[in-house]
Amino acid sequence: MAEIVVLGGSLVAGFVGAPFIQGAMRAFEITIGTRAAIEVGLIAWGVLAIYRRPPQGGVAGPGSKNWDTFPFNAFLVSLGAFTMVDGVVINAFFGS
Repeated sequence: MAEIVVLGGSLVAGFVGAPFIQGAMRAFEITIGTRAAIEVGLIAWGVLAIYRRPPQGGVAGPGSKNWDTFPFNAFLVSLGAFTMVDGVVINAFFGS
C-alpha cells in the first residue's frame, strides 16, 4: 500500500510540475528540438536511475532497498512524460 502512495506522489508532482517546465522552456524561446531533448532526457535519466537501483522489498518492510531514490527518479520520469504531453497539446492547439 505504501508503494502506491510513493508512486502516486511522484506522478502527481510530475503532473503539477509539467506546465511550469513547459512554460519556462517556451518563455526562454527554446526550440522544439531542444525541448524534446530535455523531455526525453528527463525520462531517460529517471528510467536509467531506476534500472540501476531498482526498489526491492516493501517500502518499510524487512529487506527493503533503494526506496530512498525511487520517488525522485519516478518524479523525473513522470515530469518528462507529462511535459512532453503538455507540449504536444500546446502545439496541437496553439502551434509551436
